[in-house]
Amino acid sequence: MPANPPRLRFNSDDAVPRAAALPAAERRSLAVQALLELAAETAPDQISTAAIALRMGTSHAALFRHFPSRDALWAESVRWATGQLDQRFTALATDLATTGGADPLQEVEQLLLLHAEFVRQYPGLLRLVFAELQRPQASPAREEACCRPWSMAPSPS
Repeated sequence: MPANPPRLRFNSDDAVPRAAALPAAERRSLAVQALLELAAETAPDQISTAAIALRMGTSHAALFRHFPSRDALWAESVRWATGQLDQRFTALATDLATTGGADPLQEVEQLLLLHAEFVRQYPGLLRLVFAELQRPQASPAREEACCRPWSMAPSPS
């Protein structure tokens, strides 16, 4: 055993060991993933930012360096999901265009299967989105879910 073992550095705000330094975009992505994991386990309205920070292995204060509010994190999660789906839909449309397409019914089936696989991968996502849609007041996440324009590539003619 070394004479001086390395010490864990603790943040004074909640005694969570200091997380490794990561680029801001990566830290934001980890927060979104933590939220979606927690939403798969519990009702989204019961998820605290402290629980998200704990899941990420960072302090509560550090989470707020990347998101000004809980609503901003929820909106980023919806934005991330719609961006992921948009990329997958565009890749499918490109693939269909380069292979000459398929029967329209098969194309719809492929689109639905792609969407179902995404929901299977991120079960907390639907819980999060539906919880936001059921809120009587507006929220940034609700605006993202309802009002984001889709940029799906046009289908081949």
